[in-house]
Amino acid sequence: MFEVDKTRKHFVPKLYLRGFCLDNPPKRIYVLDKGKPQDEVAVRSINNVEVSRDAYSVANDAILQEREDAWSETLKILKGRDASELNELVSDRDKSAELRYWLARLVVDSKLRSRGFRSQMRESANEIRLRSRSRIEALEADFRSRFPDLGEQIQIMVSLFKDVAGIDNDREFEALRICPFLRGEEGEKLYRLYEEGSWRFDAACDRRKFITSDIPSNSLLLGPEPEYRNWMWFVMPLSAELRLVGLCGDARMESGLAPRMGDMGNREMDIANVCVFQSAQRFVYASSKDELLRASEQSTL
Repeated sequence: MFEVDKTRKHFVPKLYLRGFCLDNPPKRIYVLDKGKPQDEVAVRSINNVEVSRDAYSVANDAILQEREDAWSETLKILKGRDASELNELVSDRDKSAELRYWLARLVVDSKLRSRGFRSQMRESANEIRLRSRSRIEALEADFRSRFPDLGEQIQIMVSLFKDVAGIDNDREFEALRICPFLRGEEGEKLYRLYEEGSWRFDAACDRRKFITSDIPSNSLLLGPEPEYRNWMWFVMPLSAELRLVGLCGDARMESGLAPRMGDMGNREMDIANVCVFQSAQRFVYASSKDELLRASEQSTL
């Protein structure tokens, strides 16, 4: 857990990005960089976007790879079914239990492991790192004053601790301390909150495509805390043709199926893609250049 993974992986897994690739050439995707609005939409290989070298600990990366195997199989199952068939499935909580288990983790972890979310957490993580380093340096000074004959040993011990914890390196500290998934009993409780929600799959309307971003999923409280702490809505485009939405906690329905808010026409597609565009930290992805440009233009209106 104290070693940073140095291999070339991805913040947003390729197994997910494949659902937003061009038909021809395959494994290539349109990319819009919100940080460089003057640049044109680019076409890149999914091998070269969202690269996450030095992003996670070795232990955490191993767990992510195990989960990716299950997510890959889950997305393959979804690819062969239409939205109405999937909605019939999730209306039965027991029959959809395994699908819910893995998709809930995909929704939650896709945000926690993403470059966009980690970028948002960077400032607070660095504040924790600096406070931790100050405490260690204060302890070192205290030990040196109390045990002046052990100066060399104290220096070795402190240097080793700083190295293991990544306290002198902000990127290393981020990789070791920002977990890309939930842990423990509280983590499982939140995963179950998503699993047990009322879900609905939406199909993109004719000749339109869903887009995604460097923060693939988003969750919102449906009102101010504390009254609405357990009222939650989430959304995640699963491919260019399919997205998943859900109502969780006290907002969920008795049925496993969330109510239809309306057909996915052009207006609804515009709203869906603009929301994805606006929630992106920097990079937006799609199988359609027109969809990226349309979402970008409408986000400025």
